[in-house]
Amino acid sequence: MVNASAMSDDELLERLQGYVREERERLHEFLSCLLEVDRRRFLERRGYSSTFDYCVRCLGLSEGETFRRIQAARATDIRPQLLAAVAEGRLTLSAISRIAPYVRRADAPEIIARAEGKSTRQIEEILAPLNPEPPRRALIREVVVATP
Repeated sequence: MVNASAMSDDELLERLQGYVREERERLHEFLSCLLEVDRRRFLERRGYSSTFDYCVRCLGLSEGETFRRIQAARATDIRPQLLAAVAEGRLTLSAISRIAPYVRRADAPEIIARAEGKSTRQIEEILAPLNPEPPRRALIREVVVATP
């Protein structure tokens, strides 16, 4: 275990930067393995109803963590360049989960390029024009009040 309180400021920052690099590489590897597990569909034979069920029950991930990781893994199946972007720190897990619904589009490479290095809020701004809300119909309701 690391004794962070015994480190100098520079050592502490260096250690944090190393952890971020390792985490990105591990996420890259995790998504690759998760995708392969999802492709093979053998988890039912091992008592799990789905990849989602396995991640929650066996790996101990939260439902939100599981959803984002499966969504990201499946997106990398369609756009493999997403894995490299994660490993290199150009995209985060949150970024990929936001753009995952758009990876089948013809303009997906452009969307991915625009999302690189952006915050989640910035990515939502990039995606907003691609999926505008449909206009809402104005509803007028007649209210009848019964009097005694």
